[in-house]
Amino acid sequence: MHEKARRLIANDGVQLLDSPLWQMEGLVTAVDGRLPVVARLQTSMRQLAMIQGDRSTDALLFSQMEQTFLHRAMHLVPNSRATWKQVQEIYRLPGDAPSTIIPHGIKPVPEEEVPPFAWKEAGEPLTILYVGRLEKRKGVQALFEAIPLVVQRHPNVRFVLAGEDNSLHDGFRQATGQDYPTYFREKYPDVQAQVSFLGRVSDEKLTELYGACDVFVAPSLYESFGLIYLEAMNYAKPVIGCQAGGIPEVVNHGVTGLLVEPDAHRPLAEALITLVESPQRRYEMGQAGRERLLRSFTHLQMAQGFARVYRAIIHAHQQHQAKEGAL
Repeated sequence: MHEKARRLIANDGVQLLDSPLWQMEGLVTAVDGRLPVVARLQTSMRQLAMIQGDRSTDALLFSQMEQTFLHRAMHLVPNSRATWKQVQEIYRLPGDAPSTIIPHGIKPVPEEEVPPFAWKEAGEPLTILYVGRLEKRKGVQALFEAIPLVVQRHPNVRFVLAGEDNSLHDGFRQATGQDYPTYFREKYPDVQAQVSFLGRVSDEKLTELYGACDVFVAPSLYESFGLIYLEAMNYAKPVIGCQAGGIPEVVNHGVTGLLVEPDAHRPLAEALITLVESPQRRYEMGQAGRERLLRSFTHLQMAQGFARVYRAIIHAHQQHQAKEGAL
């Protein structure tokens, strides 16, 4: 990446490098110092290692590299207040470190492509959608434990889980000898008919799933932001998540959805049952979520935020070079 950046500077007049903290592709360029580097902050590899209990040499090395990158980048752009707070605490960054919080944004689907609300009463078939990898950090074990409690009260409810199994990499398969779908089917055989594991799906299929569901749930133990909630809100769906990381900055509890404590299956089940039993709340939260997205989380708002940061960084770098040249 650094060599490519050098060629772009020489041949195309590139003035700035934007790089995510994840995998640190801009690390060498930041250390080199000749080109200003903006580091975008999401969930760090150190945070992920802490959640998964990973104390390996590789995890320690990545943590040290992240720290170097954060201190050498000219400007830091967290995607949420929670991300910035976590990174500051973990890596002991000074409070006045140059930073600008820019939330993620997505392109709103046209109003005519938002499905009309389905006024389903309790007892009618109803679909709850989960989207994400099947892994510990995404809170799937709490969801697994909540599903039978919901189905016991409302046998008409169907759960659709879209996302690839990650049991091989998060330690679950090593601990249990099973992947997540197999584990669920063996532990909860009585609700197999109400649960579908789709694995990884195409973008087209995902759009179809968002449009068809009645409630969206993603009980992650931690999300730096929570883009999946915006994706569901784009289709005017009520969402359920956890009081963790940047999720409360996206989901307005009691207005656009419901938030529960992480890794707590009974409160999660009660939140799901609350929305299953109230079509009015599903409608109101879905509409409020769509309005919140249009007001605060569009792709254009995100682009405008980055453009302001880029202009300021390039201007500051040019001034610095001019001063050095005058010496």
